[in-house]
This record gives sequence, structure tokens and C-alpha cells, in this order.
Amino acid sequence: MINVPDVKRTALWYQGIGFTVIGCHGEAEGFGAALDDDGPALDWACLRHGDSEIMLNAGGRPDDGQRRDMCLYVNLQPGDVDVDTLYGELN
Repeated sequence: MINVPDVKRTALWYQGIGFTVIGCHGEAEGFGAALDDDGPALDWACLRHGDSEIMLNAGGRPDDGQRRDMCLYVNLQPGDVDVDTLYGELN
């Protein structure tokens, strides 16, 4: 999850490079919602590109060039690497 100052503006940028909005929350709540510059504000959005998904959340600080506000969530499917192995690789 990436915390950003403006969810809609960031989601529009990701759409511009090929991501698809698969869910959002705010004044334009829904799944597969079409976003545009004139649309309502958002406080959360989920986007997909191929097998990858990102979530955008409101409340992030503008980038100061030193640190970014984000959390990493990993979704494992049956047959994927086990949790202990993944933890060891990421730790």
C-alpha cells in the first residue's frame, strides 16, 4: 500500500502507464470505476497490471526525496513459496 497525498491523481497516473482500476473508495466508490480529472475525490484505490496489484491510500506526505510512505503486502497462493522461506528472503 502506497500512502499518497492525492489518490485520484496518482491512480490516473498509474492508469496512464497501463494499470486498470479494480476498486476504489471515496465519493466515487465502486469496482472498476472509471476515473477522470473532473471526477470526485478518492481516499483509496486498488489497481492491477497483469498479475500485480497496488493499493493507494490517502494521507501520504509529498515526496521529500528522502523517504516514501508505503507498506508491502504479499499475497501467497497455494503452491507458492512458503511463508517462512519468503520471510527469510525479505528479512
